[in-house]
Amino acid sequence: MCVDQEYTVMAVCDAPTATPLSVSQHSGVRADGDVTVGHCSESSGEELQVTGLMSESGTVDIGNRFISNAGSLWRFDLGVSPGTHDLIATDELLNRDATRVAIRRAIVVDDNIEVPLVDLSIEGIELREVPLMISDVNPLLPDEETSNAVTLTTLHGFALIVLLDGTTTRVLTQSDLLDSDVQSVSIGASSSLTSRSVYVDSSALQDEFKLPPRLDEIVFGLDADLVGVSWSALPTDYEDAVFTAGTSDHLLVVTASHGWVEATSSTGLFLDTEAPGFEPRWNLRNDEVVFGNSLRLTSTTTSTSRFREPR
Repeated sequence: MCVDQEYTVMAVCDAPTATPLSVSQHSGVRADGDVTVGHCSESSGEELQVTGLMSESGTVDIGNRFISNAGSLWRFDLGVSPGTHDLIATDELLNRDATRVAIRRAIVVDDNIEVPLVDLSIEGIELREVPLMISDVNPLLPDEETSNAVTLTTLHGFALIVLLDGTTTRVLTQSDLLDSDVQSVSIGASSSLTSRSVYVDSSALQDEFKLPPRLDEIVFGLDADLVGVSWSALPTDYEDAVFTAGTSDHLLVVTASHGWVEATSSTGLFLDTEAPGFEPRWNLRNDEVVFGNSLRLTSTTTSTSRFREPR
């Protein structure tokens, strides 16, 4: 598609195999470059089973699937797509408080397979503790609590390896990683209606993490038939504004680039119900929205969100 300046495009996943009904709208400007709008979640294709035993309680991730168990010797069985995968195992349930990580690389899954025993006492790599400092710029507020997370992306795998409260985390040392690995560290502050975080590659851990500003002056929904969000002003350091709302079988995502917000002097994000070919059932009513009603500002290293008050 070729555009001159500002544009808005909508993608709808409304096929019988698409669950839930998904409506994605994006507004941008030509200078933004290429964007992808919407993603239909179709029924899964072929899956092969990867099975094995783990010698202690923990979590196993492979092929975007994971399983946890508190047993001292337990069997895992995960369905993954055919191809090459990395297996990542940690010694804590749901990866919340890991102290050791094992990585098995380039496992070829072209049939149902059983992998050798996963034993972290032998193949596990010990994580080291690292303190994280929050800058006095956009500092913590009295009603906020801190948390941190560490994710590991390998050539053929991904896992959340640490999720902790507070400002001390655990990471793999750079010598334990390959050049193709990306270990991302984030620290966040959240209240009952807000969340903000900053994240960096572990190879460039900062002395101080500068949190983005908190979103406070946000208004959700103007009337029962118009689902959206409005504001009087937004922080300047963001790339995309993202509004989400949904029910158990209907998801609405409205996004706009910083460039579009500035070019149009927009003070809100709403679904364009006047778009050619728009069907009324694609809309959500404010009295139908039961979860995910939020505004999020994102950049390559930060995210700050405001959530609608529960009704």
